[in-house]
Amino acid sequence: MTRELNRLTALTVKNAKPDPKGTKLYTDGGGLYLQVTPTGVRSWTVRYTLDGQPKSMGLGAIHTVTLSEAREEALSVRKLVKQGIDPKRHRASIHAANALSRQRTFRACAEEFVKSIAAEHRNQKAHEQWLSSLKRYAFPVIGDIPIADVDVHMIKEIMTRDDAWVKKTETMSRVRGRIERILGWAAVLGLRSAENPARFTKFLSEILPSRKAVAKVVHHPSLPYAKIPAFMKMLKSQPESTSNLALEFLILTASRTGEVTGAKWSEISEQKRLWVIPGSRMKAGREHQVPLGDAALRVLKKMDHVGEKEFIFRGARYRRPISNMAMLQALRGFNERGLLDVHVVVHGFRSSFRLWSAEATDYPRELPEFSLAHLAQSDVEAAYNRGTLVEKRRHLMADWERYCLSDCGRDGEVIAES
Repeated sequence: MTRELNRLTALTVKNAKPDPKGTKLYTDGGGLYLQVTPTGVRSWTVRYTLDGQPKSMGLGAIHTVTLSEAREEALSVRKLVKQGIDPKRHRASIHAANALSRQRTFRACAEEFVKSIAAEHRNQKAHEQWLSSLKRYAFPVIGDIPIADVDVHMIKEIMTRDDAWVKKTETMSRVRGRIERILGWAAVLGLRSAENPARFTKFLSEILPSRKAVAKVVHHPSLPYAKIPAFMKMLKSQPESTSNLALEFLILTASRTGEVTGAKWSEISEQKRLWVIPGSRMKAGREHQVPLGDAALRVLKKMDHVGEKEFIFRGARYRRPISNMAMLQALRGFNERGLLDVHVVVHGFRSSFRLWSAEATDYPRELPEFSLAHLAQSDVEAAYNRGTLVEKRRHLMADWERYCLSDCGRDGEVIAES
């Protein structure tokens, strides 16, 4: 019985003779033919029927496409036809996509991808950080390279240029992850191969040291907690500007800069003496409840006269909060005027609170950790404690407030110098 498929052999293909009278076809079965022209040119063609119409498609000359490769191509053609897809049009669309990928640079794809994930970001600043990091580190190396051509050598250059992976491990780790996502997105759209040269595990990890090996703990310059009462006395003696009041509120609540600058009146419950920050504004993405003491509430009352009922610490522009730099600039101003004799940053006051609670109080460790909105050890623990620790933390924050204002009068106002 004659086999339907794989009728030809490599020797048959090699020895196939032309016919001076016209093109000669040698069938391999399954629609695959070796085509030999009168001049001796040998190539592969596959014939198929779609929607009742006979069609054919060339697969290439025998010196570029082997017999086994031609059979694989013919099998692919039969599968497409079975699905009702015209193999010729399918191939044309792939060629068009490849041509498009040659025109689409990494920069263009990155900009398009970042737009598509805007909803993932908590705020505009987080969104802008994506592109700014790529502009600084990735675009100088691969910005103008076709997305299809980005390879591991280019990624390695980005990571190791100016010893960036060692000196800026956290930043470069984010950049690498962002590049990996963009290349993955491009692969899904057919703009490049599925192999991702920015992958770290079992790939870049073979040439780059682990983050743990090179990471250095960065401590934010902070004010020793013993100096906090004197600092608060000095701060409260200054004009009651929005930035100064925001800084006072931040210290009293042990909060982050972004949490305070973005604080809204709708988050405040004066009756419950509680500030509820939604997860969308928190670093960990979880709602955080901050008990408010008398001094913190007094700060809010001083801001209430501003009139606008959206942002508590309103900026110069209508319906916009103060800048993230406002409180830092206030600290710099204190330094320049000789009112502050050490260099500190706004985030450092959280460290002051944490050290005070550890060294000057007997509160269990989890209370200041929850007050700082640090994640619990497990989701189960977090779920259990979320509702039970608020009142306990209220006592902790009240003690912190009393300590901060211990150089001030009974109502937290500065005691006049004699």
